Amino acid sequence: MAVASHGNTICCSASDRCPIHHGVAPHHGIHDYLKGIAPPHVRLTQIFAGVMPFLFLVFISMALVYVVPKLVFHLLEVFYGR
Repeated sequence: MAVASHGNTICCSASDRCPIHHGVAPHHGIHDYLKGIAPPHVRLTQIFAGVMPFLFLVFISMALVYVVPKLVFHLLEVFYGR
């Protein structure tokens, strides 16, 4: 696979999948994607407000794994056994 360099950024040679060649980075294109699939009366702030509880749970889970790493291995034993 060939690699193209753009200043400090390196991306693949597949220009159809490369955000730099395509012109829109993934975090910038999410606005257009969400507004394109949502009904016209739904505002972008409502979409992000709906995601916040799930994002909060992800952060709580990450903090819990960071504070109590043995929890991960314990849960693996509970679900899959030895």
